[in-house]
Amino acid sequence: MTKNRAALELIFAGVLWGFGFVATVWALEAFTPVETLFFRFVIASVMGEILYLIIKGPNFTSLREEIFRALPAGLLLGGMLLLQTIGLKYTTATKSGFLTSLYVILVPLFNAWFFKSAGNWKNYALTALALLGTFILVDANLSGINSGDLWTLGCSVFAAFLSIYYLYRKDFKQSGQCVSL
Repeated sequence: MTKNRAALELIFAGVLWGFGFVATVWALEAFTPVETLFFRFVIASVMGEILYLIIKGPNFTSLREEIFRALPAGLLLGGMLLLQTIGLKYTTATKSGFLTSLYVILVPLFNAWFFKSAGNWKNYALTALALLGTFILVDANLSGINSGDLWTLGCSVFAAFLSIYYLYRKDFKQSGQCVSL
């Protein structure tokens, strides 16, 4: 992969991620948070299954193992998106994006607190700097915290545990899909 293609794919991913907040706010004008996520997950499931069958072909012998591996991540992701969607109903997309990014700081903290992983002061300093940069970039105003902000903070907690789940899954480490903190 060339540097230009990698840069374009990162930009495309960032645009999709950012537009997801706006599209969710639009969807919340017509649907409840649960309905919004239901339609989102149904569409993603159908498209994902079609892609899976095209790429790997029908192989139902490994289905149980794959469900076992995917279920915890799916539950964490579903909880994260539900909390974020409920939060978007009561707060702005800008604040939601900023508060969701707090998971970056929560991952090393939770990893150290719950799993007794040794922390590194450089990691803490760099995550604090990243948070400050995000705050400046989105010009977030946290003076009026509301219930949507609290729902979104809950989303950050779920996102942190999802990242930690991937960190400790041996099969992700062996396949090279996981980068240690």
